[in-house]
Amino acid sequence: ATVRHDARALFNSVATEATRQVGQFNPQDLANTAWAYATVCHDAPALFDCVATEATRQVGQFNPQNLANTAWAYATVRHDAPALFDGAWRRRRLGRSGSSTRRTLRTP
Repeated sequence: ATVRHDARALFNSVATEATRQVGQFNPQDLANTAWAYATVCHDAPALFDCVATEATRQVGQFNPQNLANTAWAYATVRHDAPALFDGAWRRRRLGRSGSSTRRTLRTP
């Protein structure tokens, strides 16, 4: 079902309040917020900036679904967040312990 109602004012109000409270969001809250705004194609660059800043701080706590939803949202709205995605890439590449997960093959 679709809603035939212009909700721009509502989304603008929620975005304004969310930018004030984003520091209290957990990884799923951050991912869901970005996903929701991208899904409805609502332009909220200040919100996406705030979510990216907080997500960068918490990227070590993101699970794969949070990362995927967040990446999809930022790609969908074409909002750059290099610090967030560089941090996510490093986290996944190095693993939580901080040591490289790359394995070397030994030859006999």
